[in-house]
This record gives sequence, structure tokens and C-alpha cells, in this order.
Amino acid sequence: CPAVNYELKGVGPLIDAFGRARCRADARALKLIVLGAASPRALRVRGPRDPVGRRFDSAIDGVHHVSSLSPIWPAYAAADAVVLLSWYDACSRVVLEAVAMGVPCLTTRFNGAADLLADGAGWIVSSPAAGDEVAAALAALADPAARQAAADACGPLGRRVTMERHVDELMEIYAEVMRA
Repeated sequence: CPAVNYELKGVGPLIDAFGRARCRADARALKLIVLGAASPRALRVRGPRDPVGRRFDSAIDGVHHVSSLSPIWPAYAAADAVVLLSWYDACSRVVLEAVAMGVPCLTTRFNGAADLLADGAGWIVSSPAAGDEVAAALAALADPAARQAAADACGPLGRRVTMERHVDELMEIYAEVMRA
């Protein structure tokens, strides 16, 4: 879960759902690495007695925090999946980059990049606040066969999300506007 703005990217609800998913026998091996510059203490905005804050700070239950990694490509390469529970993203570059590298993703319908996952390259949940739905999707990530099927679906999509294609399509739009 790469994020700078933990609240906007749904990190708190993700950790809640992660704890629920880990309670399932088929998902006990799940690990969550939150990658971002924000301090893990930023989650304490819910209150000092919040179990999510304590669990996150102490890296218990398979949740770990890495404050930064540049470039981010090694994190994608090492990940089994990328999770970004956005409350809003016009089109998350994180999801595009992960899919381009063949890494399945879990995101919300509030992320414009979710459309890319609709053909099986990952999981789309209704909201970061849909805890049971997020927990079920996280448990699905624990299934190697489901993860591999999603990774396989990423393959053909990688060519659709390159920066070169993006620039080419923008240039075509600009040329069309200029002609008009």
C-alpha cells in the first residue's frame, strides 16, 4: 500500500480490514507493508486508545511501515499485490504502475484506475469503509491461484498503461483540438 496521505488513501480502514482478514485460517500468512512518507503515528487521529494505531505502531499482526523507497519499482517487484483503498483518485498512478509490472491490485470504485482491473487484473471494492468487503478481497489475495490469475490478467494491460502511450494519446487529442 504506497501512500502519502494515509487518510485519503484509506490506510486506517485497510489496517482494520487486514486484521479481520488475518483472522481467517486461509489468510493468516498475509503481510501488509504500508509504504509512505507519513508517520505511522498519523493514524492516531482516531484517538490514543484506537487499537488500529497501536497495532500499526508496533508492527504486530503482519503490518509493517516503510517510510520511503525511491525508486518504488523494487517494491512493486517484491509485492504479491498492491492495495490502494482510495477515497478519491482520478486515476491512480500506483495502480497503473503495478499493473504494468504484472502486479494485481485491490482498489475502490472511487479510483478511476479501477476500470483497468475490471477484466480480472485485481479486485474492486465499493469503499474503504466496506470493511467486510475489503477483508474478503484481502483474503482472496492470500489464495495463490487467485493471485496468479489476476497477475496473468495484468499482462496484456501493461502495454495499455505505458507513459509513451499516454503521451501519444494526449498529443493526438491536442492535434485534434488544433485542427478543430
